[in-house]
Amino acid sequence: MKHLKMLGLAVLAAMALMAVAGSASATVLCKEEKNPCGSADYPAGTEFKAEEMPENTMLWKSQGKTIDECSGSLTAGKTTNTGGLGSAVTVELSTFSWGTCSKSREIIKAGPLEIHYKHLGNSIGTVTLKELEWKEGLCTFGHSNIDIGDITKPETGKTYSTLLIDALYPRISGFGCGETVTFAATFKITIPTPLYVSES
Repeated sequence: MKHLKMLGLAVLAAMALMAVAGSASATVLCKEEKNPCGSADYPAGTEFKAEEMPENTMLWKSQGKTIDECSGSLTAGKTTNTGGLGSAVTVELSTFSWGTCSKSREIIKAGPLEIHYKHLGNSIGTVTLKELEWKEGLCTFGHSNIDIGDITKPETGKTYSTLLIDALYPRISGFGCGETVTFAATFKITIPTPLYVSES
């Protein structure tokens, strides 16, 4: 039994090390599509602005039903670092708005954003919202460290990247609403352009 316990502890330790290794990131925002980025990286203090595509509306769903649509959503701020080995790029938000919606929502906390390198098809990065909490009627929704979407590289003939948001948040408190809510939309990253995400 003692050997089994030691084996179990060894397995848990190995899993913990793998989790730490897997969570380590290396991310740089780049002006060119190259990896490593080299001297073409965007420095700390770079403005970041993502606007909801005008032909697109943000869809809100709960329990499989559409409960709201918003237009004119906007996210903006500035990077606080350049990223690099073992680091994501952080964007401190100055604006986080869902625009015009049919339902009223009071944002309590929002931000910052973290951008992580990702290479899978056209996806070049993932975006994590470190904290988000809002009141909606008698309910409060929110959570921390939620991956809210992917950044895709500029399409042929276009200079801007897109941010595809599809986020799910749980209810924290209240009643008369679903246990979770999702919102999804397509954003155009207007600053900086062009934008690519590299490992270093």
